[in-house]
Amino acid sequence: MSKSVTIAGTTAGPGEKAQGSVLVPGLFADGRPYEVPFMIYNGVGEGPNLYLQIAQHPGETWGLEGVYNVLSTLDLDALNGVVTFSIPNAVGFRFATYFPPLITHDINRVGKGRPDGSLMERMVDAWWTNFVEGRADYVIDIHGVPPKTFVYYEAEGVSPGIAPEVAEKSERMALLYSAEFVQKQLEPYGGGASFRGACVDNGIPAIVPEVSPEGASITERGL
Repeated sequence: MSKSVTIAGTTAGPGEKAQGSVLVPGLFADGRPYEVPFMIYNGVGEGPNLYLQIAQHPGETWGLEGVYNVLSTLDLDALNGVVTFSIPNAVGFRFATYFPPLITHDINRVGKGRPDGSLMERMVDAWWTNFVEGRADYVIDIHGVPPKTFVYYEAEGVSPGIAPEVAEKSERMALLYSAEFVQKQLEPYGGGASFRGACVDNGIPAIVPEVSPEGASITERGL
């Protein structure tokens, strides 16, 4: 039997799901907090903790319907472990643009963020400290790019001092995703400090599926 899971004051008991928000106070000039919505899916059986996020880049939403289909049909009585899901960049998602007015450069280039840093660094720090640090055993950070879906992961030895099993588990995750292509990173990434890279640097297996809009499933729902 698993144990109850609590994140930012929201608790899901064994076999339960729960919805909550992480609040970062004083982030905006008018004093309003930054709010990060999340869901906890706590299986009945004990097992690993997966953190799953999508739309860190708000325009890259092509995998969202697939995530919804998976999470809405999860059998918590058969699940061993915990899935935590978030749409972490609520600011960008609200503006429906890659770089909303408050974000001046790539939010996926500040690593795990900083609690006393820039607006973007504080946003990412909220994800890191609540969903990943000391909690996640695996991380999936879903992005999107045409023309074909592929999965990106880091080979052994790219991040110095990291145990070989981190790369091995990342590779297994990438292959299990069953994308048409898998891209293996063989040298340090030159684009900057990504969130996935921060996970691996801290010993957490992580992958980035780049989901293509080609063949994407679209569902209309009444409001």
